[in-house]
Amino acid sequence: MPLAEGEPSLAGKPDWQPLLSASVPHSSGVYWIGLRRDGKVVPLYHGQASHLDERVADHRRALEGRGPDTPGVYWGLFLAAQVGAVVVRWEETVEPKEAEARELSSRNYAFNCNANGGYRIKAGLQAVGISPAEVQEAWAKLAKL
Repeated sequence: MPLAEGEPSLAGKPDWQPLLSASVPHSSGVYWIGLRRDGKVVPLYHGQASHLDERVADHRRALEGRGPDTPGVYWGLFLAAQVGAVVVRWEETVEPKEAEARELSSRNYAFNCNANGGYRIKAGLQAVGISPAEVQEAWAKLAKL
């Protein structure tokens, strides 16, 4: 299965918005979370929701403050936020679960563990040009928060 972070048709979409300030509709659909750095966006996570605004708000709250039971996807987002801008884009659809299943069966997203058999957080971050040393530095910053 192709890696989502190597897919230019996703990264090249013009409608990526900063996760912390995105104005998301109250409708069903699918969404992507990515990392923007040096003008390049790398899609890292794909999800679906009955209410996009509420689900994206969950990600926003998790990014703003973490707890001991934080899932791996949020640790990846915390690391990404240390080295770039976490961004989101979405598409409204009346069948979000089916749309998500199609997408996850066609691409391997670094921060989707159920579809991938595990998180690939370091690989996802390195795909946007972050060196292993920068990943370690970001992890050290995160540990101090």
